[in-house]
Amino acid sequence: MHLSKSVFFSASFILPVLLSHTANADQLPIQVQFPPLAMEDAPRGGAHPIGGPANVFIDNANELLGALDLELIYHVSGKTPESDRGTVQPSLVSIPENFSNLYEAVAAGPNADGLAAAISVPISSGLESGQLLVAGLPFGLHPSEFASWLISGGGLELEQDIYNEAFDNNLVVVPIALTPGQEAGFFPEPLPTSMTEMCQQPWLARWPAPASAIWQQACQTAGVETTNIGAETLCADPTAACPSEGNPVKHDINALTFGGFQPGRLPQQLRQLDQVDAYELNLPYTGVLMMKRALGLESESNDTVDLSPIIEKAPYFYLNAWHQSFSYIELLVNRQVWDSLSEAQRVAIRTSGQASILETLSSGLEAQGKAIEILKRNGAEVNEWPDELLKPLEEATMPYLESRAEANSAEGDDSYRRVLDHMRSYQEDRQTYFDAADAPR
Repeated sequence: MHLSKSVFFSASFILPVLLSHTANADQLPIQVQFPPLAMEDAPRGGAHPIGGPANVFIDNANELLGALDLELIYHVSGKTPESDRGTVQPSLVSIPENFSNLYEAVAAGPNADGLAAAISVPISSGLESGQLLVAGLPFGLHPSEFASWLISGGGLELEQDIYNEAFDNNLVVVPIALTPGQEAGFFPEPLPTSMTEMCQQPWLARWPAPASAIWQQACQTAGVETTNIGAETLCADPTAACPSEGNPVKHDINALTFGGFQPGRLPQQLRQLDQVDAYELNLPYTGVLMMKRALGLESESNDTVDLSPIIEKAPYFYLNAWHQSFSYIELLVNRQVWDSLSEAQRVAIRTSGQASILETLSSGLEAQGKAIEILKRNGAEVNEWPDELLKPLEEATMPYLESRAEANSAEGDDSYRRVLDHMRSYQEDRQTYFDAADAPR
């Protein structure tokens, strides 16, 4: 794995004012909640689906900023995993206790005990619109179409306007990474082709919002009531085998149930312990790497690693993820810090962000074919989501999104409504071309 020099600890680093200063260049610390994750056969930047692309951007930016007397420094908050101890700086910067998230801390800025800059995903902003920005609309824009909406179609301007209102004009947003469409997940049995039968499966599925809510609405239309138990798993202790001595089954699952979003726990770990029945997580290649991590095999080559202990628990692997067409990652800079940079430095950062979007999208697409072959070699049976299930799910999507937008607006947050309407309008105006561009194969 390639690692930039910028991620290594510099004892001279201090942050008394907006930017720290060394004899050679100013240093701008970038707070990232996730380490890049050093691992055998990881993509450039690292294995983590957010920390890795963040590292790619910082590396790319520093190639340009070196001639402009500025260096971006990668930081992580919280405990750094053993595998990354040599590749990320100690936690000199973390989210201060008086801020609920990175966005608030960056808006406050370092002179108010906040942060100078951070890399995160919009869903962490505390705004409802973040749920639509981080992965798009279900059955919505493809990654390249989203990039067009964001960069050329007014999406970024809308996002900046929303942040200006929410954070008192103290936050500057720069897009820095875009990864391709997600996998649709692993299941213990083949998916039925009847929606009613699908909803009646006694499975606990680790599935994200809003997809889980849309799925529940489609099940309700099919006459089946489903449940969402949030972070809870089948047994009370998610770190132990389920069931096992002292860890009996807590939930009697009689129909499709959603849950298992345990902080710090990989879904592959939960599946291995029988704490969930089905799960999804990011790209197929990320799935391979996280299976290795769950099994403690980070140093093993992808060509020889044995992933079967996890795959055999849920071997039916589905593609065409209707629920999450991409992942969008952004840089946040305190407005006062941003304004203190030279125009050339700001241009270099924005240019590096666009270059990193191209790199993360193209390299992500390139890696997935091999990842699927690795999964198949380890026992996965690759399928596409049945059309009979896609239709009722798609029919349930816009009614759910509309009801969510109305509810959020009634509570005083219209950001969801604004992003939903803007993104839908952009897609509808270009749908004829988008459909034609998806040439049959």
